[in-house]
Amino acid sequence: MYADLLKLGLVARKAYRVRIPTIPFNYIRDFLRGYFDGDGGVSLYLSHKKDRKTPTRVLLTTFTSCSKGMLDDVAIVLSKGGGTRLKISQKKWGDNAFELRYSTVDSRKIYYFLYRNQDQLFLRRKKIVFEKYLRA
Repeated sequence: MYADLLKLGLVARKAYRVRIPTIPFNYIRDFLRGYFDGDGGVSLYLSHKKDRKTPTRVLLTTFTSCSKGMLDDVAIVLSKGGGTRLKISQKKWGDNAFELRYSTVDSRKIYYFLYRNQDQLFLRRKKIVFEKYLRA
């Protein structure tokens, strides 16, 4: 059965080699917003540093994938379209997962890139975290 599925186009271990598909650039924000809703995260926390009297609010945005190539593509698109810095932290989780991490300045740019002029297609709970940071 496995051999039959391969003949029909099944790709073994595809999750480890997946890349952003070739799509028109005017749809790339929609694609990334959907990818973020599925394999991304956003959190808001206070960073307590010894050299500061008051904690700093930090907005952290992450994208996760088994494919380092996919995250390389995401980083390039966010750099070109969203104005984020291309040099970002890419952390390996165990043997089969990678994570892009963006801190506050780039997270704000990602928010505007993903949600600008978009009022329908997104997970509200993730957008609300961004907006909580922006309102304060």
